[in-house]
Amino acid sequence: MRTVAFFEDTTMVRIAETAGVGVGVATVYRRFGTKSAILRYALMAESQRVSTIVADAMHRSAGPVGALADMFAAFVSEAAAPCCSLAVCGPRAAPGSSPIS
Repeated sequence: MRTVAFFEDTTMVRIAETAGVGVGVATVYRRFGTKSAILRYALMAESQRVSTIVADAMHRSAGPVGALADMFAAFVSEAAAPCCSLAVCGPRAAPGSSPIS
C-alpha cells in the first residue's frame, strides 16, 4: 500500500524541513516524539475540522432529512476537495501529490 510505504520512508528530518521548522528535527521531536504521534495529531486535527464543517451543515438544515443530506453533502465536498488543509501539506498541494516527499 503506497500510503504505508510513504509513511515508513518519511523521516523526522524531512517532516521538519517540510514544516519549515527553523531549529530542525529537534523541535519536531520535542513537540511530537515520533512519526506516529505526528500522524495521530494530524488526523485528530483534520477530524475536528471536518466534524465542525459537517455539524455546521446540520445546524443550517430545516429538518432531520435535510440535515442528513446536508451533512453528507458537506462531508463529500470536503473529501473531494483538491487541497489538503493541514500545515504539513503546504499551500495548495496538488491532488494526489505527496505532501512530504
